[in-house]
Amino acid sequence: LSGEVTDSREGEGGIEDATVTVTTDAGQDFSAETNADGEYETDEEIPIGNHDIEVDADGFDSEGDTVEFEEENVEANFELDAEASIEGTIRDDDDGSTVNDARVTINEEEDEVDQTRSDSDGQYEFNALSPGEYTIVVDDRTGYADTEVTVVLEAGDTLERDIELEFTG
Repeated sequence: LSGEVTDSREGEGGIEDATVTVTTDAGQDFSAETNADGEYETDEEIPIGNHDIEVDADGFDSEGDTVEFEEENVEANFELDAEASIEGTIRDDDDGSTVNDARVTINEEEDEVDQTRSDSDGQYEFNALSPGEYTIVVDDRTGYADTEVTVVLEAGDTLERDIELEFTG
């Protein structure tokens, strides 16, 4: 097995130190690391059959596929999306002061991805997110109305998004 692992972002090229692992139906694992150009090649002879391939690299979403192995060398190329993150400050919409201890939940479609609470400076942060559309819900803070915002993250983004809460007394 040989191929290339690249960054999905335009102009970024190959990903160094990605791990490409083949798992056979019998549970055997074969793996290879990518070089500085994102290229890899396994040294072992992989049995004939349909086998699962998993590609992992720090800072990137994992990618997987099932590939048919025949008698000759198989080439499998992968394009990984860089993980994204979002950070910001929860603020009072009237005077701009920070709001601590608000529950901040990030959801993708209907599924909760992660949850945190704004810190003493009103800050929150979510890391290791896949590119896509997310809904951030800020609630469970006495004296403030619940708020919901939608954000779209691209591969490799670090989005800064402050969220204002309406003071209700």
